[in-house]
Amino acid sequence: MAPSKRRWPWLLVAVLLLGAAAWLMSGAEPPEPERARVSLPRRMSHDERERNDARQTWLPLVHLDDAGLPLAPTERPKDPVLAAFPKEVKYAAVVVEANAIRNSDIGDLLIDCMFGGRPEVMSSFRDAGFDPLTAIDRVSMADRTLLVSGAFGSADVKGMLHADTSQQWGRRSTLYTATTPDGRSRVSGVWNNQMLVVGRDEAEVKATLDRLEGVGPATTGKPLVPQEEAYGEVYGTLTGAGLAAMVSEENPALAEVITAAAGTVRVHADVSHDVGLVADIVGTDTQKTEDLRKALGSALTLARLQAKAEGRTDEVAILDMAKVGSAEEGSQFRLEAGLPFTFLEKNLKECARERREEQAQRERGPEVDAGRP
Repeated sequence: MAPSKRRWPWLLVAVLLLGAAAWLMSGAEPPEPERARVSLPRRMSHDERERNDARQTWLPLVHLDDAGLPLAPTERPKDPVLAAFPKEVKYAAVVVEANAIRNSDIGDLLIDCMFGGRPEVMSSFRDAGFDPLTAIDRVSMADRTLLVSGAFGSADVKGMLHADTSQQWGRRSTLYTATTPDGRSRVSGVWNNQMLVVGRDEAEVKATLDRLEGVGPATTGKPLVPQEEAYGEVYGTLTGAGLAAMVSEENPALAEVITAAAGTVRVHADVSHDVGLVADIVGTDTQKTEDLRKALGSALTLARLQAKAEGRTDEVAILDMAKVGSAEEGSQFRLEAGLPFTFLEKNLKECARERREEQAQRERGPEVDAGRP
């Protein structure tokens, strides 16, 4: 099955993590949380710094001098995943360390949730010579464009994408075109056998490949996600509109404040066992930033008081993990939140159970009402 036709498994992680703050402010009741403190990713660790240094392998297109000899590069090497991002997004640009999460405590639970009862999905990838559980390194999103970094050199990418045609795009990229059931064309691409690009917008898929090829307007200057911000198992940036969309259903008034006040939100999440989320919110101006900080703090306080008054001690314990910091220089503050392993464990197990029930229903076929011929 083509990746663009189903929700990529690792995207569930991003939804769970980035939704943590919204869930905390909604006052939803969690199941049996653990009391231990969660690990919060407030800075890059030594191991993450070494990992990031090893990933800085990408350079823009090599230019030649008049004699046809390569000119010395004028930039330092970059991480290709970060180099693939555009200069700006409407909603979010987020990187998920899929391989790290796959090998974390929730890895098997997550796979079971996404593929429980659907072994044919994994089989379709493996039949094409690509095992998502071992070949994927990271999954990233830039608005509606999905990028999967991994080992695609031995995979039948054309078959995996159900593509009708393929063509060379630049020096190291291949474009694949498939026809959807409704007759539309869907374009995907692979760069250097290490990056799959899938999106709804053909122009953005091509633009992403161009950035990886080192051509186009967005290959130099300040990156959307700087190298120094690449830490945690999930990291990236959201716009105010992206954050507002996460809370709009539960709290429309808060979403309006976020839309007016939040400029960017830098997000980091630790998923080594429990989930720890750190969001640095940069406001549009001092007063609006303070209004947003107070609104978020009030939402958490009210939810905590209500839970305590109603005797929901488990919920109080999780809300106690949430914290809205003081404003820094008047235009920035930090939100910290945590979700215990038991919360994720129960929900992912429930997800897997539902997937198996759905598969069993498909295998049984339509039920026939009693008494009907």
